Amino acid sequence: APGSAAPGSAAPELLEAPDPVYPESHRTIGIEPTVHLHVTVELDGRVSDVHVEHPGDPELDQAAIEAVQRWRFAPARREGQPVRA
Repeated sequence: APGSAAPGSAAPELLEAPDPVYPESHRTIGIEPTVHLHVTVELDGRVSDVHVEHPGDPELDQAAIEAVQRWRFAPARREGQPVRA
């Protein structure tokens, strides 16, 4: 909740989020899936440790993973210092 973080603490902030490349084999299906991922944001804002929360279509899951690996964040902070989150 806003205002609940300790002073000098902040969650990661999304800076850049390229869209996934929709698999060619799925372009004519006409669905817009939602893929839930768990990721770690490193000290430098890169994404690591990407895991699909509820695996579904393997091609769509992989497209989401590849997209989020290109995302960049301002890292989380604790007591003013960058931390993995």
